Amino acid sequence: MTTVNIFTQTIDHLLAALTRLKNHEGHVNAPSVWVDGVDEVPTPQPTLFEKYDAVKESDLPFISHLRHFRSSLTILKHERAVLFRLLDGVDGAISDMYDAYLGLELAVGIRRLPNALLSKILEFGMDFYDSYENKYPVKISQVCKRFREVALLTPSLWSKMLSHNPIVESEVFLSRSKGVSLSIYIGRPRSNKLEVLHQFLDLVTPHSARWSSLFLVSSDADVLDVLRSYPAPSLPRVTEYLTPRSLSDASALPQWELGKLVHITGHTPLPFVHWKSTLMDCHLSFDRDLDLNALSESLRDLSSLETLTVEFYGACRNNNQPFIETELEDNPLPNLKAFKFMLSDGSENGVVMDFLRRSVPLTQLVSLSITLEYDEYATVLADLIQPILLESGSYSNLKNFDFEYRAEIIDFEDLLFQMPQLEHLTIGRAGSRPIGAESVFLDDADTPWSYYQPLKTLSFLNTTDLDEAYLVALGDKLTNERNAPTFQMLCLFRCEDVDERVLRRLELRMNGKLEWTIQPEVY
Repeated sequence: MTTVNIFTQTIDHLLAALTRLKNHEGHVNAPSVWVDGVDEVPTPQPTLFEKYDAVKESDLPFISHLRHFRSSLTILKHERAVLFRLLDGVDGAISDMYDAYLGLELAVGIRRLPNALLSKILEFGMDFYDSYENKYPVKISQVCKRFREVALLTPSLWSKMLSHNPIVESEVFLSRSKGVSLSIYIGRPRSNKLEVLHQFLDLVTPHSARWSSLFLVSSDADVLDVLRSYPAPSLPRVTEYLTPRSLSDASALPQWELGKLVHITGHTPLPFVHWKSTLMDCHLSFDRDLDLNALSESLRDLSSLETLTVEFYGACRNNNQPFIETELEDNPLPNLKAFKFMLSDGSENGVVMDFLRRSVPLTQLVSLSITLEYDEYATVLADLIQPILLESGSYSNLKNFDFEYRAEIIDFEDLLFQMPQLEHLTIGRAGSRPIGAESVFLDDADTPWSYYQPLKTLSFLNTTDLDEAYLVALGDKLTNERNAPTFQMLCLFRCEDVDERVLRRLELRMNGKLEWTIQPEVY
């Protein structure tokens, strides 16, 4: 076969000539081309590189080389156009994402806003959980005449009562709050704390029927003595209750009857029994060594409890007293749906396991959250978390599972098999590939992820070293033909060591089913 050398200028002239000879389908009109030594030119056919390589070049006349060359250039030009269109689409998608988060600024004068709307705007500035100051309503009423008028017409701005404020200020707040529910804060004692506290109680106790939230912030012994000795007020509307930190004994709290209590945030085992039938949300946080026997006893008879949060910042022990029962009690917490559990260093794993087995019905939960604040996570996982989860049976009702750890759960897929209704999975503070072996990302029916229902959301929080190959395989698995109708979003929040360009490509690949933020670097 004769070797053909074609220069660039010759190619340009050749293409110009072929362009004039091509038909309406883009092919060269063979009868119009004369070739020396060839009586009949075969009808031109569209050919690709791989098709041409399979044909013996000696069987093709010279004109076929030209046709193949022309066809190849056309294909490359088309592919280049496709890539440019794809690039435009990516740039457009990025611009749309930025536009979606840009706020819309409207120049509207304060005088044009109706009083009801401005009142709602002012309410957003209230912080009902700040027990140290109450200056916002005063400052907002001094902005201008319009703000003052609206602030005075918004009783909820004045409904926060602090025991350490001057009594004159408390009287003003009480008068302006009119008939709305009151939030009572008792704490932050001053030098004249007892005198001010007595005056405050004398002022607000006649309005105890309006109390909706009661926050005992101070653990000062003198303050608690005054509260215990003061005539118990009637509290028919209190639904939220907070007890102070650093209490050694719950009996130091005032024995006030809270017949409508719904939410409690406490730092000691629950001391009361007469309101346990109404409690629905319980958040217990312990910053010192805790006797789990006492905690287990205090959780008895919470028949209405739906959400339980237990945070251990100190050691968890049983004071050398074994649990009376090590198996799950008959129908404990019958309505419990959500359990959040945080375990810190210094606890005895066996004692914590006994507490969970005895007091928490894991298999009836809809939402389960576990956070480990340990330096050595492998021991905790092997000795506590994996056994208690894997041995509890099938989590037939669990839809939300939130697990923050810094180690790898070896039998994680085995655990997920026990959660047939799981919809939302969150994994925090995990390194490298938080979930899934290589076989997990195959699309055939024999892979582990095919055994249970597809997830709706999968979230990684504060995760490090997520490589692109893993993310692409994970995204393809979550959006394949089986999972796509159910799956809603993959969330990567505060991730470290992840290239932003990788995340943008992944978002385009997953058709927008990706939300992500990157942990900013600290210099």
